[in-house]
Amino acid sequence: MRFESLAEDFRTVCGTLNISPATLPRYNRSTREHYSKYYDDELRKLVRKRFAREIERFGYAFEEQ
Repeated sequence: MRFESLAEDFRTVCGTLNISPATLPRYNRSTREHYSKYYDDELRKLVRKRFAREIERFGYAFEEQ
């Protein structure tokens, strides 16, 4: 399961296990700009280097907006 699609992935797992899915609570919701606005080139480079395995494993990529 991925955090970005947690509710959907949770329903899929429950379906696979043939159990009724509960509705997951949503805490600390806030309105923010697209995440890419918080990263400059230097920070993207640092994150790519530090989290290379996770980025590769989960197929992440920085989006521009």
